[in-house]
Amino acid sequence: GALLEVQRVVQPGGLLLHVWNNRQQDDIASRLAERFRVIVEAGGGSLDRPGARRREDALAFWAEQGWHSEELEVARWLEDYTPAGHIQSLRDRVWSATWQLSDGLLASAVDELTRWAQAEFGSLEQSYPIERLMMVDEVRFSS
Repeated sequence: GALLEVQRVVQPGGLLLHVWNNRQQDDIASRLAERFRVIVEAGGGSLDRPGARRREDALAFWAEQGWHSEELEVARWLEDYTPAGHIQSLRDRVWSATWQLSDGLLASAVDELTRWAQAEFGSLEQSYPIERLMMVDEVRFSS
């Protein structure tokens, strides 16, 4: 897969920067994402993408190859987050997990998520502060 391709193209002694974001797992964005996943799976779809599904999978692969990785925090900030903005991002297929969903499944899942969010949160325009972290795994390839 992609991790093996990285091994092919990065020179021995080279460096890979794996950038990812992190946030609390119980914040509103996580709750919306989890509910959307449940809805999509109930409709027969999947939000799985090819390749390493979790950061931990990539870290384990790199360690198996004998590569050293170090986690660095690059930035931390508060973001105003609204359920309406999250739902619009799904509708617009901003996130790659939505790209393989059929138009019909995406539309029905977004509609169901919207109804759930209205019942759960009330106004979809209400802003919630979410702490975001931009993280980098600095991976050194064996020489």
